[in-house]
Amino acid sequence: SNANCKKIGEDSKIIIRQITDNDLELLMAWRSNPLIYKFFYIQKEPLKWEEHYSWWMSRENRVDWIILLRENNTIRKVGSVNVSQLNTDNPEIGILIGEFFLWGKHIGRHSVSLVLKWLKNIGYKKAHARILENNIRSIKLFESLGFKKTKKGRENEWIYEVNL
Repeated sequence: SNANCKKIGEDSKIIIRQITDNDLELLMAWRSNPLIYKFFYIQKEPLKWEEHYSWWMSRENRVDWIILLRENNTIRKVGSVNVSQLNTDNPEIGILIGEFFLWGKHIGRHSVSLVLKWLKNIGYKKAHARILENNIRSIKLFESLGFKKTKKGRENEWIYEVNL
């Protein structure tokens, strides 16, 4: 239920907007934090700008948003959420809260929920996430939104799916 989403504070609000080139340095800093990339499948070290930028330029069938937290008249960037494989009938959702001291406050959950609504509105019937089996926070987040573990992904990884 949405009641659980109130944890971030009564007058806070989550907004997502599409990422622009101006957000790329911050996104790279978040993606280069070992507390964050230890839950990525491939990445084992901080990014170099060239690889980050070429990844950015090569994205297809994908939308990335910056998560904004509005609190006490300030708005700041706290994470990102994305959907890829939009050319399939079962797109994939990814989420990261870059400000790790905000973990556990349901910001990720709010953000994924906004993306699920967006997908449903444009006609998708389902979505999935790939989650490493030791990423307990992420598993809890997706399960709280109705995702179910459906099959084994790559090594140490599970695929969770939801019907929209």
